[in-house]
Amino acid sequence: MHARLAVQGFTGEPDWNVIRQVKEAVSVPVIGNGDVVTPQDAARMFTETGCDGVMIGRGALGRPWVFKQVAHYLRTGEMLPEPTPIERMEMTLMHARLTLEHTRFREAVAVRELRGQLTKYHFGVPGAAALREKLVHINTMADLEAILLPALDAQREWEAK
Repeated sequence: MHARLAVQGFTGEPDWNVIRQVKEAVSVPVIGNGDVVTPQDAARMFTETGCDGVMIGRGALGRPWVFKQVAHYLRTGEMLPEPTPIERMEMTLMHARLTLEHTRFREAVAVRELRGQLTKYHFGVPGAAALREKLVHINTMADLEAILLPALDAQREWEAK
């Protein structure tokens, strides 16, 4: 159950009250969705709506670790640390590799589709904006590696100092 009307698109506030009302009215499991970005958001949605599950959409773009963070927080009440810049870059590469491994599209088509997703990773390193600007022009996995592998090496060297 998404808590935002289709006419709202990605604007406006989701009405989690609607999720609660649906949950009270039906006997099937209800999964809530709408502006869940943090582990605290997920916990609050469970509390406020009584839903059986929480769906995370845009909040996971460039942040695939959010699912692990949410699960940990819901179990323990403790926040996991954010990934390091190195971990973020490694996850970006893994995201692309897994996509290419499992897609039915040609590499060039799949990589063009990936561009927008990969730019959502916020690396937290000097020059990250320039890295993201380069990512919107990639056409192959080799292009991605030519951008991220040197940045990854530089970050490793910097952290070793």
